Amino acid sequence: MRGFFACVNATSDSCFMHPFKPSSHHVESFIVAQAEPDIVSKPVMENSVLVSGRESINLACAFKTKGNYSNNPFVVYWIKTGAQSSTCVYSFDYDGYDSGADHHCAIDKDLLLRRSNTSKLSLDDNIHNLKISNATQSDRGQYLCVLMVNTNSQQYWAVITNTTVIMDNPDSHLIYVIGVLVPVLLLLPVIIIIIILLKRKPAETTDFRTGRKWMTTTVPLMRWARESRNQRTHSFS
Repeated sequence: MRGFFACVNATSDSCFMHPFKPSSHHVESFIVAQAEPDIVSKPVMENSVLVSGRESINLACAFKTKGNYSNNPFVVYWIKTGAQSSTCVYSFDYDGYDSGADHHCAIDKDLLLRRSNTSKLSLDDNIHNLKISNATQSDRGQYLCVLMVNTNSQQYWAVITNTTVIMDNPDSHLIYVIGVLVPVLLLLPVIIIIIILLKRKPAETTDFRTGRKWMTTTVPLMRWARESRNQRTHSFS
């Protein structure tokens, strides 16, 4: 058994129901489908997109139906999948005569303002690209371009593209920099103190000619010269 199943809490006021466009009586819906890879000429295209905040997300979807699936009514869904449920972000339908967008989806108002699409029908390739502007962290996730073809009152499904959108979080870079700099800044005063103490620590020096030992320390050059003159003066007196 396959198809679209919906749970409603009353008699629906419409004979048309769509998986991603619930009515007021629509409680929950499910799609039970078996993938038919022979619908299109190419296998599933899987890729990932890395996007920084406020940049645009470009999602590509192109396919060519083949065999008995050509020239039949179809619907293209762009679906953002989630752990609990999936969200439709764009749909395109063709009934053999007319076409339209978003007839099968209820699009979030905020996303609708940031979303644009390029859909083109041809005998060679059907193109249904999607662009989401001013990307935010909520836009990250997995996006599927899914094709559903109606043939002899049967629905056949195929995944065209599987794109993972990864958002580059600038806060993570800031946390990394802070994590590196803080230990360095904390250790820097300790290192300076150790260097000063090592410079001030007197060292024992031995005159190998006389065997005499004395303590020396690092002092400024002028001070060392002055003390040397005083020692020579005392030796002559």
